[in-house]
Amino acid sequence: MPHNYLLETFEEWSRAMDEGFGTNMVYLDYRKAFDMILHGKFLKNLRIYGVPDEYLRWIEYLLAGRTMKVGVNGSFSTSDQVKSGVSRDQL
Repeated sequence: MPHNYLLETFEEWSRAMDEGFGTNMVYLDYRKAFDMILHGKFLKNLRIYGVPDEYLRWIEYLLAGRTMKVGVNGSFSTSDQVKSGVSRDQL
């Protein structure tokens, strides 16, 4: 079972607010932004910009192990690893 970094982050934000600390959150709609992104390059850039490892692992988990195949008139190609883009059901 994967570690739930999003839930932990939400809990930390909630605790900070309960303790009287200010908490700023930004919600972004990344659906179009991720259509053509190369996974490896994306993760490398996030690392360069200082995104914490726990968030990188969470993002990497979302991107890892995805395959796809193409179907035309009932015939399908063999499955291949997805190296770019993000499935719409993940966002």
